[in-house]
Amino acid sequence: MAGFKDNWVYDQAAETYALDPEMAEKLRKANPEAFRNIVGRMIEANGRGFWDADEETLEKLRNLYELTEEELEGVTN
Repeated sequence: MAGFKDNWVYDQAAETYALDPEMAEKLRKANPEAFRNIVGRMIEANGRGFWDADEETLEKLRNLYELTEEELEGVTN
């Protein structure tokens, strides 16, 4: 993802793959590890200054990451 400096690229990816409940559910069920990696990259992009996400979006992404992490570890159903 490095190299993209335009927020819209990350905004669109977040909206399409992580923040759309139906798509997120499909991706999480199909390949939870890949979904966690996608969400993690988005969070990392913000932390490294590639993406200036608003706090609400970051909070949603963090929650999705933690939920998926717990599912992968067998903490939740």
